[in-house]
Amino acid sequence: MAKMKIEHYACAIVIVGKHLLLVRQLGKDDFPLSGFHFPGGRAKNEDCLKEALSDSLWKKYKAKVKILAPISPIARVNDGTKVVLHGFLCEPLTVFRFPKDHFQFVYSDFPTLKDLYLDPLDRTLSEKISLFYPIYGYKKRLVALTDKEKAEASLYLDSLFYFRSALPGREISDFSLLIRADSTIEQIRSAYRWLLRLYGLDLNEYLDVLEYRKKHLAR
Repeated sequence: MAKMKIEHYACAIVIVGKHLLLVRQLGKDDFPLSGFHFPGGRAKNEDCLKEALSDSLWKKYKAKVKILAPISPIARVNDGTKVVLHGFLCEPLTVFRFPKDHFQFVYSDFPTLKDLYLDPLDRTLSEKISLFYPIYGYKKRLVALTDKEKAEASLYLDSLFYFRSALPGREISDFSLLIRADSTIEQIRSAYRWLLRLYGLDLNEYLDVLEYRKKHLAR
């Protein structure tokens, strides 16, 4: 069996307030050549992601950024090639100088993201950022969860530990941070459902395990 080809792309997650920077190239007739995507570029391999990102941002936009933290990569297989998008939370050190012609950029707020056409991997990554915003915005909890809400959030987190072989450890860490950050139980539920959909997981499987353990421990 032929080895699957893998392409790695590194992109900058630039958050201004609750707005995400997205870009796309336009044709000579100013019609889009693609969906919106995060600024960045292709990397030769996983070992040079940060270098490739910094070089791409400087070459394309004369921009320098401080790379703060990686975000769990998003991947999909397209025509036999696995494409992996590696997002990095970035703080701009200079302004982005975007091309004046045949180019479009937006600082989209989270509610507007659903109305924009984004490339598939960038769409998934933007969903992650909007759902987990409290941890990327470094907001500590202002309003405590009730005991009932804490129990619900703990159940979700325990289930992710149970599913740990099926999803990256960083996703579990991020969810753990989310329930400790300034998030509501509704935000926690939405983020949890998103993780289940993304990785094809089913909470009922974990609940069945709990029920099985409960019955046998009671004997």
